[in-house]
Formats: sequence, C-alpha cells, structure tokens
Amino acid sequence: MFDAMFSLGAIPSPGRRRLCGSLGVLLCLLTPAVLPAQGQARAPVVLLPQDSPSGTDDFYSLDLGDGALTLYDQLRRDPLQIRSRQLAQNLFGEIGRPANQPAAAGEILMAPIHSAPRNTRSALFVEASTGYVAYYDQLGKGGNFGKIISAIGRPFAPIAAADGNFALLMRHNSNGRTSGAYLYHAGSGRGFYMGIRNKPDPDVTTATAAGFPRLTGLVSAAELQAFERTTGYLVADAADGSLRFLDFDDNRLLLRESRVSLFPAFTTEGVDPATRRFTAVPIRNNSETTTHVLFVDTSTGDLAVVEGVDDPARQPVVQKLQTNLYRALGSSASAGWRTVSAVPGIAGSGATSGVWLLDSLTRRTAYVESAEAPGSATVRRVRVER
Repeated sequence: MFDAMFSLGAIPSPGRRRLCGSLGVLLCLLTPAVLPAQGQARAPVVLLPQDSPSGTDDFYSLDLGDGALTLYDQLRRDPLQIRSRQLAQNLFGEIGRPANQPAAAGEILMAPIHSAPRNTRSALFVEASTGYVAYYDQLGKGGNFGKIISAIGRPFAPIAAADGNFALLMRHNSNGRTSGAYLYHAGSGRGFYMGIRNKPDPDVTTATAAGFPRLTGLVSAAELQAFERTTGYLVADAADGSLRFLDFDDNRLLLRESRVSLFPAFTTEGVDPATRRFTAVPIRNNSETTTHVLFVDTSTGDLAVVEGVDDPARQPVVQKLQTNLYRALGSSASAGWRTVSAVPGIAGSGATSGVWLLDSLTRRTAYVESAEAPGSATVRRVRVER
C-alpha cells in the first residue's frame, strides 16, 4: 500500500522532540516517512472500541491518511444502523505528524486500556515506525476523543521499523484490568513489553520480551482470554497461513507451534503473499473466554473461523464461512494492498454478540452475526448515518 522512504517532511512528534536538540533536529527529521503508492485509493483505518460493563457503547476510527477521528455510536440500538460524526480533534496534529504524511497499515497502532472488566477508560497509542508512545486519557469526555499524554522519549525505539509488520498485544489480569502491552515486530521476531499503571504515566519503562516467532509474511493476532484474564494470543502468518500460540506463563511468553493452517480455507491462487493481510477477531462466550477466532482475508474478502482455541490439549479446527465480506458490501476483491479493520461487539454478559468490519477501500461497514457458528454465520452491510 505504501512505499517506505526517508523524507525531510517527517516532522518530529512530541516524543521525538524530547530527543532533539538544536544540533539534532536534522537527524530527527530524517525519520522514515511513508507515502502512498501509485493507484492507492484510500488510506487504512484503525478502529478503537469503547466498552462498558453493559456492552460496547461506541467505537472510534482513525484515518491513517490524514489523522482524522470519527466516532461511531448508537451501536446497541441496532448494529445494522449506526451513526457517525467526525471529531474536531486531529491525531496527527496532536502528535506533530503532518496531515499530508499518511501512515501505512501497521505503522500506527491503538488499543483500549481497561480499568475494570469491559470498562475502557483510556487508549494506548503507538507509532511503530519511530517508537513513540502516548496515552489518550478520559476517552470520550466532553465529546472529544481524549486527552493526550505523551511518554517521555520513544519507549519502543529499539524495535521501531517502517514495514508495518507489527502487532500491539494487550495483557489483562484476572480482575479485567489492563496490566501491560507488548509491541511485537513479526519481521524480526522481536518484542518489547511495557507495564501499564492505574493512571497514565509519561515515565514509561520497556524491556525486551523473548518468545516471539519470526514470520515470513504480515502478522495478525487475536487475544485469548479465560474469565477476563489474558492467557495468550493466536498469531497468524499471512504468507503461508500458519498459526501459532503465544501462551502466557506468569511473566514469560511460551511459543506453542500448531500444525493447523488457514489454507486451504483461504485460497492462494492469484494472491500476492507479500501484500496479503489477515484481520483476526476473538469471539468470546458468556464466561468471557475466547472459544473461536474469526479471520478475514483482506485479499479476497473470505472469512474463516478457528475453533477450539480455549483448550491447549485440543487441535484447533479451521472452518470457512459460506459468505464473503466484499459481496456483502457490494464490492469485489482487488489486487494489492487493502485492509479491513474490526471491532467486536461485546454484550452485557461479556460474550461477543457480533463484529463490525470496515473496508478501507470502499469505506463501507459490515456486521458479522453468529461468527461462532460457521454454518449460520451471516455478513450484512451496515447503514451508517452521518
């Protein structure tokens, strides 16, 4: 989707400015910038859900083309008819990134921070190409996205890269509170961990985390939970469809290989493995335990479900859904870069009631119902009131 290059147009973010003295400004300006490739129609979008104990209230979208933020609400009234409005805040402006410097998919990552089970109080923001980190506190207060609190320095700078092959893996403890986050670079198999306190603190400490696999293709990952606690992650390699488990054992990560692949549920014919990307979405039951993981193949629009992820002694099973995202959206598969962003809808019971999917190319939204039952799963287009 984007070609990485070095550009004098890359203006330092707040985190970068702290490292720049008068003699270091030029070095800070010479940071990787990402420009759209020829023929790219729309920039990717990052989605951030805002949950409460009664369910998913709304979600935010960040346009990686210009930093614009949009709020989607009225989700529980009717998941097939929701409302959106653009916020006055511009995230690129707040971090010091020019609006004409679009970001690539995987270069900017966001994830919710929970103060209690299903209670989103703030968000974690990571610019993976530079290692810059910020919190957005008081999420949604006063009709705004939140109050930015930049971390000192660039906590993830040792792992920074411009290839967009990153996953931000949040970790929740047994009381549902977010306790930390891993930034995982799949191209190198490296990871860094940062602890998260009760209140956003700009003094962030990171440490190397071992156990991450090195992947051939682009990474996608879904959180695995058991009774609100993060037990690990299911990781997929888009190049060969291979699946791996990252199991949490106290403060260690244990890699568990799997013989299961997403192929042939997803076709390899006519698809470039270098640009292929999956979207992974955890599906939870009423015990807030992840039982299935929904995968979307952004190259074709096909969907598949991995069953049995809640039992390490069980061999997971991959089933293809008899439906297609792009058909539901009135679109078609397209060659090259394309992304699909997802927000799982959580009910008051803690179970996943459905999944909203946003296509970066058409900017249309769909809703997946009954994803945990491949035989009856459906994908329907959502009407978005603006």
